[in-house]
Amino acid sequence: RRAERAVFPFRLRVAEAATGRRDAFEPLPGMQFVIGRDLSESGLGFRHEIALPYRRVVLAAADERLDDLDLGDLRLEMLVRWCRFRGDGAYDSGGKIVRSSLAF
Repeated sequence: RRAERAVFPFRLRVAEAATGRRDAFEPLPGMQFVIGRDLSESGLGFRHEIALPYRRVVLAAADERLDDLDLGDLRLEMLVRWCRFRGDGAYDSGGKIVRSSLAF
């Protein structure tokens, strides 16, 4: 890891990234949420309960604590680059943020 990371322990709604439609948000069957782990300038790590069926996903704020940080409308489109089974039944995944609702 080259980028500095910050802890990001927030619940996010997950959906397949719809090709050609920036506003589309269809939840994945069987999985509605992931829990963020760490955030860098270009990527995000997160934990989830079932394997992700897609490499491109959209993550959207689903945690009231993000509202308190003025991030209640956060949306991240990601290219999932890795996924590891943890042995306790959960998975850790991460990847590159390709689009964000944040204005830098």
